[in-house]
Amino acid sequence: MSPSAVPDFRAAAPALTLHQELGPLGDLPGTWSGHGFNLIARPNFEGNNDIFLELNPTDERLRFSAIGGPIPNRGSAMDDIEIFGVHYLQQISDSGTGGAIHIEPGIWLNVPLTSKPAEPPTVVRLATIPHGNSVLVQGTSSQLNGPPAVGHANTVPFPVGGVEPPPGTANGFGEYDLGTPSPFRTTPTPAQVKQAAVTNPNSVLAAAMAGQTITATTALHVSTVNNAAKHTLGHAVNIPFLRTNAEVGHVSATFWIETETAMTYIADPRVDAYIDALPGWQQAICREVRDLVHGADPEVTETIKRTRQPYFVLHGNICALLAAKDHVNVFLYDGAIVADPDRIITAGHHNKTARTMAVRQGEAINAPALTAMLRQIIANNRAGGWRKLKRTS
Repeated sequence: MSPSAVPDFRAAAPALTLHQELGPLGDLPGTWSGHGFNLIARPNFEGNNDIFLELNPTDERLRFSAIGGPIPNRGSAMDDIEIFGVHYLQQISDSGTGGAIHIEPGIWLNVPLTSKPAEPPTVVRLATIPHGNSVLVQGTSSQLNGPPAVGHANTVPFPVGGVEPPPGTANGFGEYDLGTPSPFRTTPTPAQVKQAAVTNPNSVLAAAMAGQTITATTALHVSTVNNAAKHTLGHAVNIPFLRTNAEVGHVSATFWIETETAMTYIADPRVDAYIDALPGWQQAICREVRDLVHGADPEVTETIKRTRQPYFVLHGNICALLAAKDHVNVFLYDGAIVADPDRIITAGHHNKTARTMAVRQGEAINAPALTAMLRQIIANNRAGGWRKLKRTS
């Protein structure tokens, strides 16, 4: 055996070496969880309609584990290579009902540069879905400074083999118009699902990223579409039922592994104690709002008023938190003079002191809209407060 040959014996690599050999996949191992949105236009033969539009706010859990050692691929036209990878399990459920939506075991591979064939380093995703599909999708990775650019995700149906409609194309399927009742859509529409998400599901992702300070991004893009310039290729295999009723024509996916700068501010331990005593889902809401209000202006401070209630202040009250049985109240001290074009206010619309944004379990906070409102409240406080502004208006 030549010194450069891949050995038959496979030993687990040291953790640091394994992380390096995984390359762009190195930060995947671990458990990732969060909230999202699911839209499926599924076939509806039984309902005598082209589609049934399923809409779900989701909870997602994605667990990656490194494959402990190298995977040798033997060459007949070039020297052997070693591949490193991770295996994963993805589970998605409806955040309102808890119903299962998706389960997917699979593998990601980091494939090195090869001479025969002449290919650059690539990444590959292998996935199996219990409807009766399996896919192999190949692509490349890239490194970005800062956050990724979140593009538009099309939801307008188009014929198999046709050209995907550009953003802004009118949707002729009434099921996609939440303003028009339809028996062929999830009913009632979940409170967390808005028209913007149905038109462009990526708007949910953009909103979730709005409150983050992302300093770097690793992008993994894979597709079954054969594109030599992008080094993408692959195939989806379907059982006979799916080939006839719901064949998967092609698959494209982009994963972004983001490096985020943690929010830094002086935390009041009494606010920590209030949040830590809440159920997990309420803790997550309170911490997200806390980060957003501090991110709106670095001079914001936090305190406790009314014995136990967290308040955020800067030249006056900005907002306060109060957990209820089935939601969290965010009281916004704007004197009802700050515009609310995204309609995030849920109660107290005409209250002369503070209006309320209630957030329930599984609901996504509209971070851009809330941040804009917080910044306007702070600007008003610096200008003398909403009472002064009302007198002079």
